[in-house]
Formats: sequence, structure tokens, C-alpha cells
Amino acid sequence: MIKLLRRPFNVIYPTCNVYAHNFQRPAPLLKTYATIDDLSSLNSGDFVFEHEQVQGDKSPTFNELGRKKRILSGVQPTGKPTLGNYLGALKNWVDLQDNYENFFCVMDLHAITANYDPKELRQATRDMAALYLASGIDPKKSTVFVQSHVPAHTYLCWLLACQTPVNWLIRQAQFVDKSNRISASGGGEARTGLLTYPVLMAADILLYQTDLVPVGDDQRQHLQVAKELAFRFNRDFALRMKEREKEERARFKAEKRLQQQQQQQQQQQQQQQQQQQQQVQSQSQQQQEPAIAERHVLDKGGKEDFSIPLSTLTILPKRSPIEPLFRMPEIFTPPAGARVMSLQDGRSKMSKSHPNDGSRINLTDSADVIQQKIRRCKTDSVKGLVWGDPERPECDNLLTIYQLCAGKTKEEVADQCRDMSWGPFKELLAEAVIEHLRPIQGKYMDLQREPEYLDDLLANGAETAAVVADRTVERVRSAMGFLPAKRERK
Repeated sequence: MIKLLRRPFNVIYPTCNVYAHNFQRPAPLLKTYATIDDLSSLNSGDFVFEHEQVQGDKSPTFNELGRKKRILSGVQPTGKPTLGNYLGALKNWVDLQDNYENFFCVMDLHAITANYDPKELRQATRDMAALYLASGIDPKKSTVFVQSHVPAHTYLCWLLACQTPVNWLIRQAQFVDKSNRISASGGGEARTGLLTYPVLMAADILLYQTDLVPVGDDQRQHLQVAKELAFRFNRDFALRMKEREKEERARFKAEKRLQQQQQQQQQQQQQQQQQQQQQVQSQSQQQQEPAIAERHVLDKGGKEDFSIPLSTLTILPKRSPIEPLFRMPEIFTPPAGARVMSLQDGRSKMSKSHPNDGSRINLTDSADVIQQKIRRCKTDSVKGLVWGDPERPECDNLLTIYQLCAGKTKEEVADQCRDMSWGPFKELLAEAVIEHLRPIQGKYMDLQREPEYLDDLLANGAETAAVVADRTVERVRSAMGFLPAKRERK
């Protein structure tokens, strides 16, 4: 536990939680990128921050609500899917299916923040979904769907955007980097979609009350925006919703007392009528209409209105003192392969959008192409292959790829490759990658020949996802004070 100064607005965001006002608040660090150790000297603060990060399968798979922890993740359908996408995301998703409730989404809305071809986007979306299934994602265990097929994503994005300070977004590292690259390439100015990308990502996560989010290092800032927005909505709107419920409950009790008084009056009237019936036999044959209990309402002018029947009243549900609108998501770091690096630069992420096709292994590459790319990948002249040398990032990267494709432990790979030179190791690595991708490529091609099956599966997944997403949006709309549509009123 450490104390931090009250947060300024010029901040970056680490993976921390703050417990304040009965809500978990994400804790920002100072703009100097100070580490936890660097902050030990701070001694005047308002909140206590606790660092949290879920590592692999060490975390319990059930949350405090008694259900499996929920995971949401997805990949943009841009470019050709790479070995980095598979080892860094899809392979880990497969391992999570039995222990977590999973929502795996094709993030097509995130793919239109730059120039794109509509025809290619449509095909790439279907291709990415096919890759999910070919990699081992089981639609019976996980919900697989396309982001744009669930309208609640864009709806919640707008609600969140209206509460997001602009200065949170313009200092995001990815926005600064990509906008600079766009300007340098003569592509003009960055678009609004690139600026609000973190808000849409926050909507994706919060929409499904997500517990854990598998993200790489480049997405950590975006997740912190989601956590900060979750805290703000829980603080500013969940509490207000609770206050409104208290007012409604007090009004209901007052109306209930008036109802009891009216019932007593009706009973007295009925007794008088029965006495009159005994005296006048002719009136005994007449049918008496039951008195309609009516609700007693006072308008702003203090006038009484008995026009609303009591039958329209419903008892308000009892809620906990503070019921958050959103769960506070946490980063999920898989045991290995969280970030697979480029074949040409061990310090840069393997990217499907990089102009050099030799920097990556595409999942659809043939065996000959894979062998050629690995033979030409960047290495060094140091003898022996070891882990953990900061001066040899390419060595670390290639050993990690081999470990994951061969299904070995880090210790086994270290023992096997300690005395190897690059030539024999590259042949060993190419063989492991080819054999690992062979069944995936076969299933991928089979799914490509069945587009109708794929479309039906995505439609079913969207329906399942919409049930959860729409429930969240309805609660947020109610908390924010939107008038419900007539068909929604009770």
C-alpha cells in the first residue's frame, strides 16, 4: 500500500485501483512515468492505491457474484492475421474457455479510423471470425460475434464520450504516435475516430460487465480510460440513481397510506349501503359497481389528482446501498506470448499493418514462405541462445515463438538451445511453426468454403451478446435520466 497525491489531469495511467467512496477507482501515476518504488517518498495524499494485475491462471475464475469471471477480447479485421495475433491472443483465448465466460469480438468498428476499402473490410471481418474458430474457439463455450452487429457498442460509446475529458484522449500514446505518422506521411490530420478510439474500447469492455481484459502493453492506457470512466459513472450516476429510488420509495409509502385511508372510507360506505339495502328491497336488485381505488397525487400546485389507478403502482425493488453501473475491469496477462515481436526488429511488435511483409509470419503463409521469412529474420553474432539478455531482443523473441509453437516450457527450451547456433535453430523454429499452424490453416480453409455457416454463427453470437449489452445500456440510460420509450414503461 502506498499513498499518492490527489491526481492531476496531466497523467498517465498504470494498472492500479483506488478504494474511495465504496468504489474502486483507477489510480493514475504522475506524468514522469514514475514507478511504484519512485512514489514511496510521497507522504501527503487523499486516496490509498493498491496495485492489481491478474497473472495467468493464478486468479480465481469466479467473482464475488458467484459466476465465472467474464473476459472480453477481440482483434481488428485489418490486414492479414499474423503469428503474433495467434500466439499473443487467440492461442490464449482457447486455453481460457473452460474456466471463464468469454466474449470474443471481431472489432470492425475500430478498423475504420483510417482509410479502408469497404469490400475488403467485409471480407476481412469474415476471415477474422473464421480464424477465431480455426484457432480452437468453440462457439458452444464462448460467444463469438462482430462488434457492429450489436448496436449497444456505439450507443454506450456516445454516453461515455459525453463524460470523457478531451485531455484524457489527446495525450494517449497511440493517438500521438499515429497522428504524427499520418502527418509525416502527408495523409493530413488525424480523424476524430482515432481520438475517441479509447472511448469505444471502454464501451466494448464495460458493456459486458467484464472482469478481465487480455491486452498487450500498447493497450494498457486505453484500459485505464475504461476504468476511470467506470469510476466516474459509478460515482456520478449510480449514487444519483439510488437517491431517486429513495425518493420514489418514500412517495410510494405515502401513496400506500392514502390507499389504506381510501379503503377504510370505502368499507364504511359499503356498510351504509348494506343497511340501506335492508330497508329498501328494491335497491337490493341493483348491481353496485366496485369503487375503483385511485392513487392520490399532489402536483406542483398542491392540487389533488385521483385519475391514476393504484393498480399501476409497482413495489420498487430493494437495492444494495450502492450498486455500481459498471464492474471495474482488470488487465489479464497470459503466462507467455503476451507480445510477439517483429522478425526484423526485436523491440517492435509484430504488426499485420507493417509495410514489410518479411517482418511477420501470416497465418495463411505457405510452408515455403514461412521457412524463407525465418531464415531471413534478424539475429545477432553472439554464440549461444539465452533468455533475458536486454541487448539481444531478437533472441528472446525467437525463443518465445519456439517455446509456444513447440509446446515446451521455458526451462526445456533453455536446455535445448543453450549451445545452438542460429542456423540450426532457425531450421528447428521453422519446422515447429509450420507443424503448429498446419491444422489451423486446414480448418481455416474449410470455413472459408462455408460462408453461410459462418454468418449464421455470428448472428447467433450477436443475439447472445446483445442480451447482456442491452441490459447494461438500459441501466445506464435510466441512471443518466433518459425518458424511457413508451413500450419500456411499466
